[in-house]
Formats: sequence, C-alpha cells, structure tokens
Amino acid sequence: MQNESSQVQIDFFSACEGDCILVSYNGFNVLVDGGPSCTFDDQLKHRLNDLNSNGEIINRFIVTHIDSDHIGGAVRLLEENGNNQINEIIHIEQIWFNGYRNLFSPQGSVELDDRVATFLPHLAPIKIDGGINRMISAKQGSTLTKLIREGGYLLNTDFSGGMITAEADRLVLDCGISIDVLSPNQERLERLKRYWQNELSKLKLYCPISNQPEIEEAFESLQLLEKKYVMQSDQHEISFNELSIDELSRLPFHEDLSVTNGSSIGVVLSLGGKQILLLGDAHPSVIIDSLKDRYPGVDYPIQFDLIKISHHGSRLNINPELLSMIDSPRFLISTNGAKHNHPDLQTLAIIVNRDAQYKRNLIFNYPTVGSKFLQPIELQRRFKYNVVVNSANAPQRVVL
Repeated sequence: MQNESSQVQIDFFSACEGDCILVSYNGFNVLVDGGPSCTFDDQLKHRLNDLNSNGEIINRFIVTHIDSDHIGGAVRLLEENGNNQINEIIHIEQIWFNGYRNLFSPQGSVELDDRVATFLPHLAPIKIDGGINRMISAKQGSTLTKLIREGGYLLNTDFSGGMITAEADRLVLDCGISIDVLSPNQERLERLKRYWQNELSKLKLYCPISNQPEIEEAFESLQLLEKKYVMQSDQHEISFNELSIDELSRLPFHEDLSVTNGSSIGVVLSLGGKQILLLGDAHPSVIIDSLKDRYPGVDYPIQFDLIKISHHGSRLNINPELLSMIDSPRFLISTNGAKHNHPDLQTLAIIVNRDAQYKRNLIFNYPTVGSKFLQPIELQRRFKYNVVVNSANAPQRVVL
C-alpha cells in the first residue's frame, strides 16, 4: 500500500462554470487556474492556508489563459497575497502565464501619444464572475498582469521569461517531476497577437510595441471581451437530449473558433509514476499535433491516469480523433453547467462510446444535465463507465 506522502492528490474545486485544480505530490504543489473569485473565497483560500501551515508552497501556478471563469480566483489570490516576498497567504515559487511581455518581448519603454495613453487604462471594465458584480480593469488595478508585476512574482522563468509553447522542451525538475506543454503552439499565439492588433485597429489606436503598463493591461482586458463576439454558441436544442449515445457520438465536429481558448496552456504532469493530462480550454487539433510529436511510435490510445477534459466538455474542444489517441480510467468534467449547458452530450457520448479496457469513471464536480443523462444503470453497463458526482460543499478529491 502506498504511503500517503507518495500519493498524487488532485483537488477539483467548485469553480462554477470554470476551472480550479490543485495537484499535490510529496510537498510539490501545482495550482492550475483559480475559477471565479467565489472559488477563492469559499474553498481555495482555506486549502492554501492549510498548505502554508504545513510549510508548503505553490511551486507552479499555471494560469492557462485569460477567461473570466479561470482568472477571477487568480486575481483574488494575488490581491490578498500581496508582495510575494512577504505573502499573506502562501509563497508562489513561479507563475506560468502568457502575458503581453512574454508574447511581444518588448525591449523598452516607448512614449505613448496622449490619446492612446488616456484611452487604454479606461477600457470598459469586464465582469469576471457570473452573478457577482466584480469587475476587472486596468483602471482599477486589478488585472492579473499588474498584480504579477507589482507583487514581484517570478513569471515564466522555466522558459527564460519567454512564451510557454508546445515547442518547448520537457521540463524536468530536481524532484523527479516533469511537465510537458502540449498547448498552445506558436501558430495559436500568433493568432492571439493578431487579434490584439486588429482590435486596437478597430478602435483606431496604433500602439508601438512597448513595455508600458497601459498596453500590458489593455491586452488582458481585450482578451476578456473576445468571446462575446467570436465564440460559437454551445447551446443545443432540447431535442438533442432525445438522441442516443450512438447518434450523439456520430454528430459532425466543428472546432472552437475562440482565439483566447486557442492560446490556453495544456500540460501533461508526470509525478509519482502517474501521468495527468490537463487540457485547459485548448483546441483539439493543437493537442493532437503535440501528442504525435511528444509520443512518436506509440500505440494509441496513450493511457493517462487522469484527464481533465478541455473547455468543460464543450463539443467544440473534444473530437473522436483526439479521443482515439488518449484514454484514462478517470475523466474530469469541471463545470456547473450554468454557461452554454456544458458539458455537451456529444462530448460525453464520444468519451464512452468506444472500446474500453476498464470501466471509465466520469467525474463531475457538480450535478449537470450531462451527468444525469449518463446516470441510467443500463447505459453504464453497456458502455462500461461509472458516474461520480460531487454533492459535498468541498473540493472533489481524487487520489492516485
């Protein structure tokens, strides 16, 4: 029997429609995203205080991308934690985040003309929590970029301060832990850069590449606006509930068009002899290409000990080709279903409707329409899966 200290523990926090995940092994802690701010207030803060009391730190804090359901809690954490040399809650060894400076690598300060300098900090504040009137804006000083900079946090030092991309080499740490980055690739980050420049052009703002704080913070604010305009609706007609698993799994696939999601960091964590695939909101085509590059000549599907499904189970971010390459006895779906009716039934169908060497556990951190759809015992027997739904007011915990 494994000692508790040698086990890999994964906490999936109640993050509404978002993500907040803590992976712990032998005192090494990786925090992935922060969910909305209520996740920090209700659950994450207490867990971090416990870690700090035990003399532990957050070794890596991965902010996968700028999206309201991923960064609200991250903003709250950095606000309350203050300066990282003093830290009111917990020491954070390093943050992974593809911000403006990492993408554009500006070398120095360029004086902005008066119109640009006046306008950028006053971009419309963005609501970052559904149902909670909490805003994020450069004017309020609550952007993630500003908090990282002013808090003195180390940013992307594993990548020499540059971009985090799938083209990077595997990161092997002294403690025998390794991290492979599968997403984003360089092409998706170039799309993000073009999006930023195009949005500024629409506003008739022509900004030089500069390390001015106003530009950094406006870059973050405009990303938060992106999905309002380009995301395809994930909502389905109610009649889709009447389709069988076989029918759902054969529906056509169309990939997510969100530039912001395309920039999402997706990783494989290897620790304690376990492999955990955390997909953020990444695009499946990027993950497929990275798997082919990272695992040449293997027999598919690659077996992971746990897979966190991309984009809360959206039908735009998981397809049969990707699922032909990966499998696991544990699939996590992180959402309360309040946004876009995630997870899509189509996604759940293609997860379970394929040959299985074992019973798959589909782990939901909230009851959803999708979890109810999969509940019938006859379906679980036929397709060899179990449904696990968190009903407690506490993180869903999995121990490997």
